[in-house]
Amino acid sequence: MKLLSQLFQGVALLLMALVVVLLPVTLGARSLGRVIYDRQAILSLANENLLNPELLATIGQEAVREALISPELDEEDGAAINRVMLAAFNNLTRDQWTLMMEMIAPQAELSGMAETVINAFYDWLESDAAVPELTLDLGPWKTRMSANALPLMEMVLDALPPCDTAGTRLYQAEQTDLEAAASLPACRPPEPIYSEMLNAGASVLPNSLAQTPDVIDFSSEVVSQPPAELIQLKSDLLDLRSLLRGAWLPVFLLFLIALPMGARSGRAALRWAGWPLLLVGLALLVGGMGLMVFSEAMLTGMFAAGPLAELPRAVIGSLRASGVSFISLIALPTLRQAIFWGGVGLVLLAIASVLKRRDLEKQLALATSGVAPAVAPPVPTSAVLPPPPLDPVSTATDDDDDSKPTGMFG
Repeated sequence: MKLLSQLFQGVALLLMALVVVLLPVTLGARSLGRVIYDRQAILSLANENLLNPELLATIGQEAVREALISPELDEEDGAAINRVMLAAFNNLTRDQWTLMMEMIAPQAELSGMAETVINAFYDWLESDAAVPELTLDLGPWKTRMSANALPLMEMVLDALPPCDTAGTRLYQAEQTDLEAAASLPACRPPEPIYSEMLNAGASVLPNSLAQTPDVIDFSSEVVSQPPAELIQLKSDLLDLRSLLRGAWLPVFLLFLIALPMGARSGRAALRWAGWPLLLVGLALLVGGMGLMVFSEAMLTGMFAAGPLAELPRAVIGSLRASGVSFISLIALPTLRQAIFWGGVGLVLLAIASVLKRRDLEKQLALATSGVAPAVAPPVPTSAVLPPPPLDPVSTATDDDDDSKPTGMFG
């Protein structure tokens, strides 16, 4: 029986070691799942770091620079005037780009579109619908863009330097059909050519917007039979959510199984439960603090090498800020869980210590009380019977049974 008890304790130790390793990991995964599947957290990240005019301005600048060096530019119709316009865009300062992006895509409107898309995505996950019910109303945006076309074009053309005499002559020579010109200088022509270019450029944007729909209904774009990839994606996302949220439960079940296997008494059970939970809390504390302290350094190193290092600095800065905010959203609940599990472990160990101290005080009080044990009255000699004869076969007494374990765990 004693050997079986020791075997159970050894198994319990192994299980508790497994719990100390796996429970912090699964609880961290639980915090990750709460952030990923929290629509408000994702919307907040998008609004704070991704949907801002500064980032859009940087993306616009990089797009213009890529277009300027594109070999296909000279092969398109109106290549000369297109190159002049790209040069004008390239001359815009960061403040001008930011102002232009605020006119094209205001923060409030971008946030509204992002909220619509994110809510449709999470509603799709939580419903039985085969496709997301997503509808975007582009009518107000198209109306505002058409109204801002002339100021935007004026801002772009004014970024060009004034033409000198030679440049003015070239524009005057090609005035009848600027789009067919073989070459044009990257400068701002005088009147009336300037007004002609301004009006012509301002009319391009409304004409292009007129060809786009006022409302985009994603569900109507999908055929009656949803794509298998979309159905599989939804299934995988739901399975991942269940895994992240519930992975800690089997590990905690191992803890509950190991507890009675290792503890032989109530006070021992408190110690067996307290130490693993305290270690779990410490591991969560170290992990949460590490995420808070080293997140920016880790992301900086990630963007310093590889293909990500080729991104524009402003894009890297926005992505790094988004990563830091995302990690912070994971670290904060991890630290709260560290306080909870570590606190529970400390309380259990404190209770076990108090109980042990009380037992020691009772034993010490009995040992130092100085009360003589009660003495039985003398028995008359005539009443004393002779002792029975000894059994030659066995001399064992009943007191030997006290050394045997009284239960499975002693």
